[in-house]
Amino acid sequence: MKADSKNLVKTHNLDRYLATLLAPGDKQEDLFALYAFDCETRRIAQQVSESRLGEIRIQWWYDNINLIYQEKTPDNPVAADLARVIHQYDLPRHKFINLLEARRFDLYSDPMQSMEALLNYVDATSAVMVQMAVQILIGFDALSIDDLALNAGRVEGLCDVIALLARHTARGQCYLPQEIMQRHGLETVETGRPLDLVLAEIRHEATKNLVIINRQTGRIDKKALPAFWPSSLAGQYLKLTSKPSFDALKLHSGASQLSKQWYLMKKSFLERV
Repeated sequence: MKADSKNLVKTHNLDRYLATLLAPGDKQEDLFALYAFDCETRRIAQQVSESRLGEIRIQWWYDNINLIYQEKTPDNPVAADLARVIHQYDLPRHKFINLLEARRFDLYSDPMQSMEALLNYVDATSAVMVQMAVQILIGFDALSIDDLALNAGRVEGLCDVIALLARHTARGQCYLPQEIMQRHGLETVETGRPLDLVLAEIRHEATKNLVIINRQTGRIDKKALPAFWPSSLAGQYLKLTSKPSFDALKLHSGASQLSKQWYLMKKSFLERV
């Protein structure tokens, strides 16, 4: 297994890392390769001091994705690992390109205009990862549950908006939909009733997607479950955010790693989302 990819996921997305450890042994390396790409592109904005440098890094990934689809092997361990998985599972180029385009938003301080805009962003970043992970796990049968993979990605992505609010605010960014902020009289992101109401709407949207998955879980091939388990962990985080004591402007790690491992082991044993 490529240590670079596995360690990247372990460091930057613990939920996916733990879920992947419970995936079939012959699929784990491939899932880590896919998720490592997401980790690399997700953290670009955190690694650069100005947007121009972030654009250069995104362009570097554009160039390497194009190399991969030209049957050339990139001179980078994470990109080379991804190339192998793309060719093995025939993963679609447009999903990687759309993700990179969406990641440009991370580099700037532009407002997220609406819930629709936020969902489009989440669909292009979080949901696409779930969809391709399902394809790795069950092949082209993944198309039959593409809609549920989209729901799962939305749960993960919307939970991230809440979980990373403190970090985004510190960087001068805001992923909260402006239309919802205006409706509740929230001019700046600060602790108080208006912020609670805004987050409640995001939580409601995430919960709505989680309910859809739970109601239609019988459609999901058991082999595809590891791709859905991170959204299940996100659902547990949603419960934390609904508590009166929850302060969204403080960084929260959620449940401990041990608690998450135990939770996922039960899911694995019961073969449930």
